[in-house]
Amino acid sequence: MKHLAQPALSFAVPGFRPFQDRFRAFALRPGGDLLLTLVEEGRCDLWDLKAGGPRKLPGGERPISAAAWSPWSGRGSRWAAGPW
Repeated sequence: MKHLAQPALSFAVPGFRPFQDRFRAFALRPGGDLLLTLVEEGRCDLWDLKAGGPRKLPGGERPISAAAWSPWSGRGSRWAAGPW
């Protein structure tokens, strides 16, 4: 018997152009409720998976090329992001 992965959730990404833009990275918070996404054009989005929508980034929108959850912050309550 083969097992196939089933999508747990889907949502539209505002401003994302299919077949033109590419995601560079996905980072799921250890608690499983928040997702960081990075798009090639230098945009980072924070998604609340329980609420089903985006959250505002702390500090406002700015070019971001790298982001990650801190492994030392308990449930992943801290994250870091910045340009190259």
